[in-house]
Amino acid sequence: MPLAILADGVAIELKPFIARLVTSVVLSLVSSLKWTNKDPRAMTFILQAWELTRSEMDGREIPLVLTSGFARIISSSTLHGLLRPLKGLANANAVIIRLNQG
Repeated sequence: MPLAILADGVAIELKPFIARLVTSVVLSLVSSLKWTNKDPRAMTFILQAWELTRSEMDGREIPLVLTSGFARIISSSTLHGLLRPLKGLANANAVIIRLNQG
């Protein structure tokens, strides 16, 4: 499943280990959302100032605001903690994560 990460519109080069780790974490986040497709072809997560502002699966928006917005909060925190230490991402304002399955 190819992974692409853009920071302020610039593609971030990832080592294979990091790409596999990020892919695994993103797939785990998606699988924990009980109302989502368990076998998605494409996923996109958009973070602005490290807050998840939009997520899509197979071209459809995934609503992350449940009763308390916990899904959005935990997803934002997880992605922030995972990605921010990576080269080119520490000072990024807008981050886009894309996963595409053939």
